[in-house]
Amino acid sequence: MKKNICYLLLIGMLGGVLQSCQKWEEENSYTPFTTLFIENYENGYKIEIDGHKYASSSIKVPVTEGDNAFTLYNGDDETQFEGSFQLKPDRDTLVLFKINEEIPVALMRKEDLNEPKEEGKLKFRIVNSNSEIAELTNGEPFHLVFYQVLEQLSGPPARRKVVYHEKGDTVFNITNQLPETYQTIDITDNMDSPFGFDGRAQILKEDFSPVMVEGVEVFVTYNSIDINKGAHILYLSDVEGALFSFYPNIEPYWNFSVALQSAYSN
Repeated sequence: MKKNICYLLLIGMLGGVLQSCQKWEEENSYTPFTTLFIENYENGYKIEIDGHKYASSSIKVPVTEGDNAFTLYNGDDETQFEGSFQLKPDRDTLVLFKINEEIPVALMRKEDLNEPKEEGKLKFRIVNSNSEIAELTNGEPFHLVFYQVLEQLSGPPARRKVVYHEKGDTVFNITNQLPETYQTIDITDNMDSPFGFDGRAQILKEDFSPVMVEGVEVFVTYNSIDINKGAHILYLSDVEGALFSFYPNIEPYWNFSVALQSAYSN
């Protein structure tokens, strides 16, 4: 009799343990979700995340331990972008970039606005859509060396003068693809300058040799970029280059005037 009672008690205890384990597994099998926002989302676009398609710029998405697979489709169900992101729990934001028909559509994570901007620094992602520059660099990645304006005088030829900073800051490996990460340049000399972010950037080939046209070096002029914002998406617009010899104190150079345009900043 005692053996039967002990047996029944043991079975009851085991059953309780199994129920507790099952309950623990159920409680710990919860999948976290995030509210995903996609800025610049276009009507007709659809995004597929881990095999599930969505057609909205604000969606609830399960967060995996690793990366979530992303595929972006246009209104004709043509693939525009494929990649992966490790989504943040609770709330996350991506940005859709469609600059023009020559530059592939891209999705990127939005820069963290809670991260303090580093004084005197700008972060860039630069993409090229200038066909002449692509031809001059043989379609290979190239570099831009930024030289900031320190002094500038206009007027009659005898008065004209421009002085650039002797040391340049370089953004490397520019192509027609949006880079995955930002690069940083120093704009300390522009912070209190009346010219703001203004100057010229020399184009160097992949091997760092200068690009030449008609025996002169090639530059891109830039200006009007908000230095109060820390992160920028810039693109080289498809303007034509021309010989520039306005300032007597500067050797003539081949210039793509105001070719560097802002697509996005925050």
